[in-house]
Amino acid sequence: MRAKETFFRRLLPLLPLLLLLPLPAVVQAQFTFTTHNGTITIIKYTGPGGAVTIPSMTNGLPVTSIGGQAFYKCTNLSSVTIPESVTSIGSGAFGFSTGLTAITVDPQNTFISSLLKLPHFANELWLGAWRNWQTRRT
Repeated sequence: MRAKETFFRRLLPLLPLLLLLPLPAVVQAQFTFTTHNGTITIIKYTGPGGAVTIPSMTNGLPVTSIGGQAFYKCTNLSSVTIPESVTSIGSGAFGFSTGLTAITVDPQNTFISSLLKLPHFANELWLGAWRNWQTRRT
């Protein structure tokens, strides 16, 4: 009985570290993406919802685009944080994500921040009314 007690007492301080090990794989698995010319485009969100932070890098490459309908009908999505690296958001990226109440953009990303202030752009993100429309940094 004493040997078991000693084992668990030694293991207990390591438990928080063990719980953190699988986290990066889980976070990365929330997105389906494509690679093109050394950049990443998120094409589908597959996570459970809630508050989602889009990574600025995946597999050592910058995430520069959110594809059209990438978060389409993600009704459990409550908020999205977009990093500075994202310079393109596809048509209807957040279309019919009825639980989405906030999009936060990195303060350094003045391009996307300024677009979110335009009513037609905000409508396009949520409703996806215009097909094949994409913002691009010029």
